[in-house]
Amino acid sequence: MKITNSIFKYLVFNYYKTFKSIESFSLMHWADNLLGHQIRLKLVWSLNFFMHSLGFATNSTTGASFELNKQQEFVRKLMNNEIHFDDLIQTISKRKRANIYKKLLAIIWLLKRLKNTEIFQSFKLKPQGKKEKVYTRSECIIIGKYSDNKVVAMHCLYGNNYGLNINKHKSIYWNISKQTKNIVVIPFSIKLMDKRKLRNDNLIKIDWSFVNFYPSKG
Repeated sequence: MKITNSIFKYLVFNYYKTFKSIESFSLMHWADNLLGHQIRLKLVWSLNFFMHSLGFATNSTTGASFELNKQQEFVRKLMNNEIHFDDLIQTISKRKRANIYKKLLAIIWLLKRLKNTEIFQSFKLKPQGKKEKVYTRSECIIIGKYSDNKVVAMHCLYGNNYGLNINKHKSIYWNISKQTKNIVVIPFSIKLMDKRKLRNDNLIKIDWSFVNFYPSKG
């Protein structure tokens, strides 16, 4: 799929509206023979995930770092044709350019599946390593089926519901009846990847998922 400026504008505008309307995702694993309890992953956006997920957290073309409060500015400039997708791409190396296309295809996939109770298929919890590679940094990886040979992978860190420093505040807790373990995760990367490159050891099935939207105003 070729990403043109028109497609990019449409994608970013709809993604931004969706991003602002979603409070969290709930991803459920029912108790089974291996795990005698349920697991509920609560996937919560971080403030800067929007730009990082697009691959344009920083960009030299505009001379600005599009993070946090710069998101709305980026969308406004894009819709007013002050920023053009072709110009953004030309400032990036071929390797990073290919990575951005993988991110955009993953976002398109995600937006199409928001009303599906099977958004993602599995997840993996793992220790965090010291290297800066995405897989090593992550503590939770959430997997969705894109096609027979490709998956969408969302790499996350343990976090909290309140925007607090996740290095100090991680929300992992049991419900009152001790039947469900709740884990709050914060995504920092999403992209399309070859299924053969997926480390599929210790994957846990996601049995049900749904999106928690903020209440509509008015």
